[in-house]
Amino acid sequence: MSKGVRFLLVSTFTCFVLLCSLFQVGCSDSEYKTFALKEGIQGITFEYPVTYRLTRLDLQNDNASQYTTLGLTSNQNGAYGDLFVYIWKTSSDMDTANKVMDTLLGNASGVLENYKVGERTSIQIDDSNGQMAYFSANSQVGENSTASSIQRPATYRVSCYIHNDLIIEIDMTSDDSIADSTSSGYDHILQTIKTLN
Repeated sequence: MSKGVRFLLVSTFTCFVLLCSLFQVGCSDSEYKTFALKEGIQGITFEYPVTYRLTRLDLQNDNASQYTTLGLTSNQNGAYGDLFVYIWKTSSDMDTANKVMDTLLGNASGVLENYKVGERTSIQIDDSNGQMAYFSANSQVGENSTASSIQRPATYRVSCYIHNDLIIEIDMTSDDSIADSTSSGYDHILQTIKTLN
């Protein structure tokens, strides 16, 4: 066998092995994808359920305002789940996770129909002291939500923590019909979210 043929066979075999390795990694049966954002006022990374897709990304970082907003949405047989991460600067009246959560829950109770208080607890997020709350209300969940959308009963999960004088808020709103099935995905996000220094 000539050297050229042997080289071609070895090269072909090597490429085949590499492609098989990539295929196994690419076709992993993992339930989560990794999201990494290096731009904006604070880089973050986290793992989110594969059923969600990016539907919004706002990066504002100038003298007038500084914030980052990203949104992911999932449609599971007509039932929607929305996941939003908001990052913005602290202020004197919102400089702890407790104060931030007080404000978030106060805002929710003032604007959402059929707001019902759920559980509120202290948690650790990304090695920081944070707050988490559950509540229910009517919502326009989904990609085509507008003020005139039909409102459906929904479950809200809201968490927040402070990092580098920035508030990081992680929200998930799910139609009640899928609220239980989305809770493990939300918990996974809280366990995997990390700020990039």
